[in-house]
Amino acid sequence: MRASQSLLAALRIADWDETPAAPEIMATMDHAKTTIKESLKAKPQLFKAVMKCYDSRWENQMQQKLYGAALFLNLGKFFALREKDKRQAVKLRIMFNEIIYKMVADDSEQSIGVLLY
Repeated sequence: MRASQSLLAALRIADWDETPAAPEIMATMDHAKTTIKESLKAKPQLFKAVMKCYDSRWENQMQQKLYGAALFLNLGKFFALREKDKRQAVKLRIMFNEIIYKMVADDSEQSIGVLLY
């Protein structure tokens, strides 16, 4: 039950009447994932199954790279996250760079995004 509550809260934010900002969705989904992990510590098989479903939905339907890039650009949230989880901060920078590479065809302009970290 505890695991599903955080996910339901994240879905409520994503389904507001007003469109929530991408960083809020990404941060809320990350919190939900952490809560699920804590709730299912004693049930590793169930945790694995739930995370497989979670990751599949998140990557296929939520355009994770775009949300990650938006979170990377939201400095107030990014720096707080970087203090807690440097590995996640690096992932966000990579997502940002991948979005830049898709959007900008000229190689010389793409290199500017890589320097922002």
